[in-house]
Parts: sequence; C-alpha cells; structure tokens
Amino acid sequence: MSYDFNLFIARAGIDARDIVDAEGEEFARGARNPKVEAQKRKVASALIAFNAKLERVEPDFDEISRLHKIPIAEAQERHRHVELMDEGAGVQVALFDDRASLTIPFWHHGDEARRVLMQAWSYIDIVCREFGFEVYDPQLDRVIDVNAFEEVLGEYASVTARMETLIGRAPKKPWWKFW
Repeated sequence: MSYDFNLFIARAGIDARDIVDAEGEEFARGARNPKVEAQKRKVASALIAFNAKLERVEPDFDEISRLHKIPIAEAQERHRHVELMDEGAGVQVALFDDRASLTIPFWHHGDEARRVLMQAWSYIDIVCREFGFEVYDPQLDRVIDVNAFEEVLGEYASVTARMETLIGRAPKKPWWKFW
C-alpha cells in the first residue's frame, strides 16, 4: 500500500478524476514519439541528478511478452514508460508518454516521513516543470499544488497510523496454532 500522486495534463471542462482514471493503463498506445522519449530521458536524468539514489528500473521484456502473449518487440514498443526507484525510501516514479505517477510506501514516520515527502515534492516539481502537469492526490480526492504539503503530510501520517493499528491487531501466532 502506498501514498500515490497522479501527474497529468489538465483539459478544460474535464474533471481531473476522469482524466486520471482514463489514463491508468500501463501499456502505451500508438507509435513512439521521439520528442516525448527524449523528454522522458531528460526528466529521468534530472531526477537522478537531484537524487543519485534514484535508479532506473529496466523492464523484463521477456516476462512481459510471455504474460501478455505478445511478441517481445511489441512489449518493448508498448511498455515504454521510464521507471525510477529509490529502494531505501521505497519511492517510485514512473514517466509515461502523457502522464506520470509517484508512490511512497506507508512505512515512514515523523521526521523521516517529512524528509521523504519533501524529497518526493521536489521530484513532483521537476516533473511538472518539464511536462506542464498538474497533480491529483487520490487520498485527498483533489488536484493539489505546492501549498498542500502540510495537508498531504498529515494525511500520510494519518494513514500510516491506521495501518499500524490494523497490523498491531494481527494475531501474534499463526491462526492454525490453537495451543
């Protein structure tokens, strides 16, 4: 489970939820646009320059091909988003042709949560500046801007606390052990 951000291009007269819901598919459609591919590489490089802990995740095209029963060349053509991961923080950034996403796991607390969210805020700023995206926060169910940081941090902390409560209620021993 993670705190998610959806970055998208706003369209006049269309609700952000409708745009984000419609763009949720992992596979790209249509031919590659060399300009968009260059832009994704540029943004990925800028993110890595900002934080060297971000590493590019290379897709396993053989596995994608097998799972979706498509030729490897088609898997490479359709699965063309750029994915970056900071394994230590658990933060994942995905850059698609016309949108992006960022996820943060619910395992950070206190000052660490603030630090990780501030870092994610910087990632969002870099991506939005380059692509002209807006940010939809599904946890708050609305489009947010830079001024929403404290509200996002509060929501993140609230969900993390609820998860700890749920996990804390888990039985201490496996259910099949009666003694």
